[in-house]
Amino acid sequence: MPDVNVEHDTSKITYGVVSLLHSTYKEQIKNLWKRLEKRFGVAHLFHVPIPHFSYHVSTDYSLDLLKAKLADFASRKSSFMVKTEGLGVFNSTEPVLYIPVVRNPALSSFHRELWDMLATFAPQPLAYYHPDSWMPHITLIHGNIPTDKLPDIVAFLASQDFNWEIPIDNISVISSSCSDLDPELTFKLGYGT
Repeated sequence: MPDVNVEHDTSKITYGVVSLLHSTYKEQIKNLWKRLEKRFGVAHLFHVPIPHFSYHVSTDYSLDLLKAKLADFASRKSSFMVKTEGLGVFNSTEPVLYIPVVRNPALSSFHRELWDMLATFAPQPLAYYHPDSWMPHITLIHGNIPTDKLPDIVAFLASQDFNWEIPIDNISVISSSCSDLDPELTFKLGYGT
């Protein structure tokens, strides 16, 4: 969810409209998180991290309206493929290491239409996710990287193969306070809820 330092009210729960990763890649990410914790002592910031990439993030959603709108949106969409490639770093006071999701016409169109629909009732989204500047990615480590371990962690991650083709068949809502995934807030593309 918010993966870089952006100004927002941290006293409110932040929600993200995301796509959850297909089970094969979800397990690869979870295994990688375990290896990073065991080898370098870096753990994910969220108690129950959920492998995903984000389209839209806000503190201002009406969850009932969001659920209805996403169910309708998902029912009119078909699944599509995305590719990931390499390793990226968002450089900030709290660095983020991530797997870039390569934008393609299907993904960019899906994101733009979703963004425009959400803008009608979530007036203050995090601008970082705006279609003109959006950099889709799968977060590996966010901000809790000891400076002395950063070069070794980057070397370890750079040796991994992140050239994946991932089927995208869902949109979901997750929150900064979630302890688990709410199945009522996950919508299969082309099938509704």
